[in-house]
Amino acid sequence: MRASQLRQRTSGRFAMGNLAVKTITMLGLPLAVFFGGIWVMLKISDRDYVIQRLRQSAAPEDQKPLQQRLGYDAGAVNRHWGALDNTAL
Repeated sequence: MRASQLRQRTSGRFAMGNLAVKTITMLGLPLAVFFGGIWVMLKISDRDYVIQRLRQSAAPEDQKPLQQRLGYDAGAVNRHWGALDNTAL
């Protein structure tokens, strides 16, 4: 098979428009599912109530969510979770 015939056979499969659609789908769909899942969990878990409760009863240094801190120790975890009531847990 000559190079020109091979190019002609494969050019339809690797067209730029087709490649762009596949790339957007491969990257966009998992990201949409991931961030959609985060949004659903925030709504189901009533995150707004937890944030309100932390603002009311936690010390200022313990109001920031644990996953947003650069580091924390066991005492910080106890203070953070201790500021929540049974409804928030």
